[in-house]
Amino acid sequence: MLVEVKRHWRDIEVLDDGLRVRVQPGLTIAQVNAWLAPYGRRLGPDPSSSTACTIGGLVANNSSGKSCGTEFNAYHTLQSLKVVLPSGTVFDSAAPDADRALRAAEPDLHEGLLRLRRRILDNPASVRTIRHQFSMKNTLGYGLNAFLDYEQPAEILAHLMVGSEGTLGFVAGAVFHTVPVLPGTATGLLLFPDMRAACDSLEPLRDSEATCLELEAGHRTMARRMLRRLRDWTDDGRLPVVVDASSCTHGFADLAKGLDSEEDRAAFAPIRFVDAVAFAYAELLPHLDVTRRVSRVALHPTCSMHHLGLVDTLREVAAAFADTVDVPQDWRCCAYAGDRGLLHPELTASATHREAAEVTANNYDDHLSSNRTCEIGLTQATGHPYRSVLTALEEATRADRAAPHDTGH
Repeated sequence: MLVEVKRHWRDIEVLDDGLRVRVQPGLTIAQVNAWLAPYGRRLGPDPSSSTACTIGGLVANNSSGKSCGTEFNAYHTLQSLKVVLPSGTVFDSAAPDADRALRAAEPDLHEGLLRLRRRILDNPASVRTIRHQFSMKNTLGYGLNAFLDYEQPAEILAHLMVGSEGTLGFVAGAVFHTVPVLPGTATGLLLFPDMRAACDSLEPLRDSEATCLELEAGHRTMARRMLRRLRDWTDDGRLPVVVDASSCTHGFADLAKGLDSEEDRAAFAPIRFVDAVAFAYAELLPHLDVTRRVSRVALHPTCSMHHLGLVDTLREVAAAFADTVDVPQDWRCCAYAGDRGLLHPELTASATHREAAEVTANNYDDHLSSNRTCEIGLTQATGHPYRSVLTALEEATRADRAAPHDTGH
């Protein structure tokens, strides 16, 4: 279940001249920071998605960002949390009697948290593991360090919610400590001759008290690292690498460009990358019986399929179970670009408006493509749910003649 809170859960109160802020889950990080800007303060987490990431999502994911590290992430800047538990109990860790109220309303939960804390503290290995894991960036997943950082179940529960992805309750509000907005910033790009030299510089750079340090491995380094793994996974090329997203297939096909030695290129040559659509066409279709055909489908080829020369193959896979396969005349790059379309939907709206008009002017039994982010983009553009052509192929060849795909869901 996805709960949309951006419309009615948008209250905010700046406290202590900006040192703290009380917010509801529907505001985005950028909106809260706009309220804090006159006080020279901001929230600690600074993810690149701050214009889209809501406070509810910030808590659910334990959002951080490049600059906040572990010191100023959601967990460590959270002062209190208001939560609706699955039982319907509304719990606010800011209340003076929060722990007593939790024990009265949820005695089993209260005792269970204490029992888990004792179990962890009685096991030195568990304590060491948790301390180690949470000494570095550790976002999604229950904040088990809460059992070590807090004694009362009320505080433990509030901080367990951070990173819990909504599995423990609904975040109805939060109070955060804020951090100062620095009066000036500067960015430097340092180039090193090799990875060893870059690694040797990390300690002095850390001692410089820079807010953010990032070590970028070049394409050449990543290509060599991936080559070693691919040789192992494929038994030196005996097995093909079947890739389930066309953009990834295209990326793997370009991997050799990062190899600069004849030895590496020779080792890479036997490794075969096969797009899942091409694999299905060559290896699966000859052995499959179509048990349910559909009349007409809309098909969106992706940029990667075009670059790989697999648009006709994509069409043939769809034609195996569809009487008519329509590729819109005005199809083009959907401009979703990984996750950019989530942050800037206007890019996809502009890039796909002609294709969307052509698709929505007709009736189709299904809407298909070969890359999940492109499918999301086309779904947003047309209002019709796009999905993988391989998912549709699997349904069309089921021996039990399962119920047809409901394009309304």
